[in-house]
Amino acid sequence: MGIFDRESDVIVNGAPGGTRIIRHPESGYRTALHAGERVVPIRDLAVKLNVDVSDALTGLKALRREADAAVRSLNSVNEAKRERTISDYTTRELTDELARRTGVGEIVIPPHEVVGVTFANGIGRSIAGPARVLINVD
Repeated sequence: MGIFDRESDVIVNGAPGGTRIIRHPESGYRTALHAGERVVPIRDLAVKLNVDVSDALTGLKALRREADAAVRSLNSVNEAKRERTISDYTTRELTDELARRTGVGEIVIPPHEVVGVTFANGIGRSIAGPARVLINVD
């Protein structure tokens, strides 16, 4: 019986049909080599594969599209469920809401008009339109 040596090629000599049993010294693996066969170290092994993966890629692309659509749907549901904070409203929305409430008065200054406002402490100010002045008396 011969010993499988990883560092060298073992070629079975002899007539056709002759065999030689070899074993790996570390693992104890045994095999029969026939005439003309040889043991080649793994570092010298080269393998070439031709694999058609087009169907798999098509399936993966479809899966990716479905996953992206699901993420978009979840994002829209989360956005719809999220409560709005005060900073989410525009100034116009806030002003309209305040003007609708009781205890709030509104003065509308049309475009191209200037109105003078004098406060109780004697300080005055000019306001040019268009503008909305809200007076909160609450």
